[in-house]
Amino acid sequence: MGKGTLFLSGGGSENDSYILDKEFAKLLKNKLLYIPIAINEAKHPYSECLKWIKGVFRQFNFESIEMWIDLSGRTKQDMLEFDGVYIGGGNTFKLLKQLKDTKFDKLLIDYYKNGGNIYGGSAGAIIMGKDIITASKNDTNEVGLKDTKGLNLINSFSICCHYKPEEGEIVSELVNAHKLKVIALPEDAGIIVRKDGIARIGKSLIFNRNKKKVMY
Repeated sequence: MGKGTLFLSGGGSENDSYILDKEFAKLLKNKLLYIPIAINEAKHPYSECLKWIKGVFRQFNFESIEMWIDLSGRTKQDMLEFDGVYIGGGNTFKLLKQLKDTKFDKLLIDYYKNGGNIYGGSAGAIIMGKDIITASKNDTNEVGLKDTKGLNLINSFSICCHYKPEEGEIVSELVNAHKLKVIALPEDAGIIVRKDGIARIGKSLIFNRNKKKVMY
């Protein structure tokens, strides 16, 4: 079995990500794993997050969703029952630190490389890239994460979410300062990374060392 498929959303509402969500739902047969741990639980309780994700996929006639908020001690065997993993938004630094501290980042990489399908929304998308320093545009490193290297599952691209046209200079500075190549996703855009290439939904941009171009 080869690699699975990645679905990365720019971080907008369920209306913004409808097409991407629908494509992901086509791959779900038995059960979806939902990981909302990037979110600020004080503002958005996990119970409300679960209610929200069930609403998103109910419109595609899929409701079998299990939520994990503690990733410690999870195993490769635990992952086998899921057709897909959905990692929600919030603080990207907090999310990556928890993944690394529990070694769940390694489990995710293994899951993907063995045919598993992963959906990342906002912070969940950014961690799939080479480096999450792109998240500093919106997030603060409140957890003191020192190693900002992501899972690097997108041909050495880093991901920038919630992109607005007026932020081009900010992204270019991050690209040049950290020697990155970046796919910038507005809130109403997303990409699907398959074995045979990257398909875009909506208008995404590629930043690469002083160059910016629309992604086709």
